[in-house]
Amino acid sequence: MIRHNQFSLNALKLFVAGVIVSLLFFSHRITLDSFFVLKETWQWLLLAICLMVPPCLIVSYRFMLILANQNIKIPFFLAFRLTMIGYFFDLATPSSNGGDLIKAGYLMDYLGSGLKTRAAMTIVIDRLIGLLGLFFLSFIASTLSILFFIKLTAHNEIFIMTLLLVVIPLLFFRIVGSRRLINNKFIASSLDAFKWGRRIKQISNSFNLLTSSPKTLFLCMLLSLVNHLFWCSSILIITFAVGNNISILNGLEVFPLAIFGNVFGVSGGFGLGTAGFDLILLKYLNIQNGVLIGILFQSMSAMTRLIGLPFYLRGIK
Repeated sequence: MIRHNQFSLNALKLFVAGVIVSLLFFSHRITLDSFFVLKETWQWLLLAICLMVPPCLIVSYRFMLILANQNIKIPFFLAFRLTMIGYFFDLATPSSNGGDLIKAGYLMDYLGSGLKTRAAMTIVIDRLIGLLGLFFLSFIASTLSILFFIKLTAHNEIFIMTLLLVVIPLLFFRIVGSRRLINNKFIASSLDAFKWGRRIKQISNSFNLLTSSPKTLFLCMLLSLVNHLFWCSSILIITFAVGNNISILNGLEVFPLAIFGNVFGVSGGFGLGTAGFDLILLKYLNIQNGVLIGILFQSMSAMTRLIGLPFYLRGIK
């Protein structure tokens, strides 16, 4: 039954992705001729896919640090294996980041029933810090672009949007992880009266462990920035390879937004993720072949996710 459901889910995702990509072809947002010119720039595309490999190590190390912050000690290689299994299942779940659920399941199974909530929270925190680093990179690039008078459509829009997307999660971390708030007598007694209340206290304690260790939070944020810098550099090279010439800072402003839109893509980002690339790159950078860039990016990132297949086949024990 599980295999049948998984097959049906994969078939549905591929169908949706195929319909969306087909519509992009029929609307002439991309043509087959666009792919033929790539034979002249294959070296750049090879470099682009190579830049997608280091993030696997960076994200694994960040995940290990977050686990350690939550008093869960595991070796780096196990964190790497869990990350790669999650990467592989990104291709087989509705969202391009759906592998997080599989990674959480493997981690819970490894740690045992007593640490299920804490294990699940490490996945949530890791994802939130990843997104926070993504928006922070765009915010930094937007700020530098303004300082260096590098023009871009909707400069102020991107600046304000990314500023809010950085500040709001940090405030969320601070409020949810407030020891004073969760230890308030009235709040604590109210939460202790219900099972879901005790679960909320566990979640709050997880965020408290993170916010009470500024060095760990800063290092994880720095790793997220470096991780997304690799991904955005890869997109920048793809953009150059297909004939576009844009400012590096402008690219670092906009590409994080395209990557965020890719989170909701179907079949590892294909489909809606590709359409999102086209829409965002056209709107902010006036790039006419965003569909081609999106398809190339999705295809290359799918290749790196396939590295997780042997780790899945082997398991973690």
